[in-house]
Amino acid sequence: MDLFALIKSLKPTEKRYFTLSAGMMTPSKKNNYLRLFEAIDAMESYDETLFKTKYRKEAFIKNLSVYKSQLFDSILASLRNYNEENNEEWDIRRALYKIQLLAQKGLDKDCEQLIVRTKTKSWQYELYHILLEILDIQLYLFGNCRIGNFEPDYRKKIQDEKSSVLHCVKLFDIALDSWHRINLYFQLPANHHTPEASHEIETLVQELLALKDAIPEDAYLLINRYLACFELYYNGIGNAQQCYHYNSLLVENRQKLDEKMPNLSTDAMAVYFNFMIACFKYRKWDEMELYLEKTLHYPIHSLQQEIRRTHNYCYCGILLYLATGKLEKAHGVVNTFEAARIKYTGKYRMDFLLFTLCQCGWYYFMNEDYDQARLIWREITQGPRYSVETRAQAVTRFYQLILFYTLVESELLSSELVNTRRYLQNNHLLGENELTFLNSIKKLNHSSADRNVIRDMVNTLNNSSQIMTEKSVLNVFMIEYFEKMISEK
Repeated sequence: MDLFALIKSLKPTEKRYFTLSAGMMTPSKKNNYLRLFEAIDAMESYDETLFKTKYRKEAFIKNLSVYKSQLFDSILASLRNYNEENNEEWDIRRALYKIQLLAQKGLDKDCEQLIVRTKTKSWQYELYHILLEILDIQLYLFGNCRIGNFEPDYRKKIQDEKSSVLHCVKLFDIALDSWHRINLYFQLPANHHTPEASHEIETLVQELLALKDAIPEDAYLLINRYLACFELYYNGIGNAQQCYHYNSLLVENRQKLDEKMPNLSTDAMAVYFNFMIACFKYRKWDEMELYLEKTLHYPIHSLQQEIRRTHNYCYCGILLYLATGKLEKAHGVVNTFEAARIKYTGKYRMDFLLFTLCQCGWYYFMNEDYDQARLIWREITQGPRYSVETRAQAVTRFYQLILFYTLVESELLSSELVNTRRYLQNNHLLGENELTFLNSIKKLNHSSADRNVIRDMVNTLNNSSQIMTEKSVLNVFMIEYFEKMISEK
């Protein structure tokens, strides 16, 4: 039970709703739950020892664990009530319960009227599981001669509607399962990418393509999941053009989704982020900058959304401005990120932090501030052994190898080669491409022969469809650095 995290996850409107509802319990005096809520909410990070010291005179301290547990349950109850009033899906669920009650009480006319209204909204928000329950109730009432006036067409209409729902459910299940299979394939180490496994994924993608015409044109949630499979696949194999194409379709679909479902509980930031990464890989700089601005001004309603918006803006902003050579703009984004790290201490997601730190290091490297680049990358490689994004930690070791080579620090380079190889082996990341990179770096000695070694290495990486390729955002500046070295030597 993480009460602090729950409180910090609340939107301002949700906090206000809880405060008002809790205050109504004892309007003349703040109750202990509300005082505890406000005390925890005022903290930047939670330290129970310090908390007990600071609030030692408060009544809730004597039974803190009990009050915390009860406050946790009270907040969840408040969120349920809030969402019933402000979330369309919760409103539709509540209507389903009313339908069930009306059917049980024999109020068939009222029940049928509510069924018609609720089905309309359920189709609007593509809540197929709720539609199935409603249709089963409707069929039950008809089968017991309570509605429908014994008309065969009435039953057929309900059954046809149910068939349409089941069709969408089946397609959604296929798309979701396919997405997970594709994602797992690319998340696994390179040694799992056997010809058989690759053929299986390619066959899966072809099967998905064959389903295109079967998807209803207005099933936008289903279309979103379907398109995400192709975005993920083409991103994984390094096909920047197709990845950009499918991300463009996802952005268009998201706009239609928002128009159809104005009170949808999810936001569009993830779609914008993936689109910006696709623009980066396909060098669509103007579109990337447009959505960078959209991200910067995206309306937020919770601390988690604020942190995610900051991450998306900083990570993509640094990528954009480094790729386009706008180091002054990149400097501004790096400063924004450094301020965010302080502001969100203890709250910033570790994978967000690692990804953005990687690119911050490249900013300093390109600016020839090698000491700062070293500090940034060392924070990743010599910090705790994080369990998330081991690939980002691994590739940062490659950055350090480049740094040591650039600075002609031969002893550090030799030592880091050993450490990097060991890290890759321990984390099952030592594939053919990684071996090619390490063996190439080992051969470099700042002689005329370096050019040929680097060219062979870059050609290998460019022609690969596995994890470490020039199409990976984590590797792009590293590959460009070597390509520049080839052209200058």
